Amino acid sequence: EGASGDEGASVIVWDDKGEDNDNQRWSWAGDGKARRLKSKSSGHVLDVGEEGKLVQKKADEAAKGQTWE
Repeated sequence: EGASGDEGASVIVWDDKGEDNDNQRWSWAGDGKARRLKSKSSGHVLDVGEEGKLVQKKADEAAKGQTWE
């Protein structure tokens, strides 16, 4: 799991590594109030998956679980 860039991989919170930490970097993507959080290492966005777990998936404009305000 650790630094997985696979679609559907769980998002895990770790202490900041300080170096070689692209898998810990996220940025806002999009305009307006409802934007997506995009992973620097995988290019996937944060999504709410089954059972309410945070996962990373390919961006889907119709997926409400990928938008954050």
